[in-house]
Amino acid sequence: MQQKAWRLGMLGIASAMVAFTGWVLAAERQPAEAIYADHAASYWIGQLGSDQAAEAMRALDTNAIPALVRALTPPPGGIRGIYRATRLKLPPAMQRFLPSPGAWPEFPDETKILIVQELNKMNAKSPPVQLALASVADNTNSSAQLRGAAMEALRRFRRSTEAMPK
Repeated sequence: MQQKAWRLGMLGIASAMVAFTGWVLAAERQPAEAIYADHAASYWIGQLGSDQAAEAMRALDTNAIPALVRALTPPPGGIRGIYRATRLKLPPAMQRFLPSPGAWPEFPDETKILIVQELNKMNAKSPPVQLALASVADNTNSSAQLRGAAMEALRRFRRSTEAMPK
């Protein structure tokens, strides 16, 4: 009888662990990105500056905004963020044996300036866009040119919303 209770207890613990793992993975799952010419928007963001990427951004239009915002913002925190930070502190030889923490695009400042310019072209004024631009403008690790571009975009959004009739 005692062995049966022990097995049921272990089954309950295992079930709870599986449910928790599923909940964490579901909560941190990224939404699907917009696709153009068989490539996700994040691919085209990495190609910004080329004629093909300009064509892709025109075709994707406002559907590319979530990917553009994600490219400007830092990686998420939470369990995945802790895992990612811990994994990056390990020697490369050990990192090879651990699974990747998931893709979160990291772009150089030059590409981020092009991202800010794309958001300006799209006249994107949603709160997530403004928050991403504000975090870039406030980030002292970013180049002065990138911070200036983000601040100018925020000023432009502010002027355009002040000019709107009430």
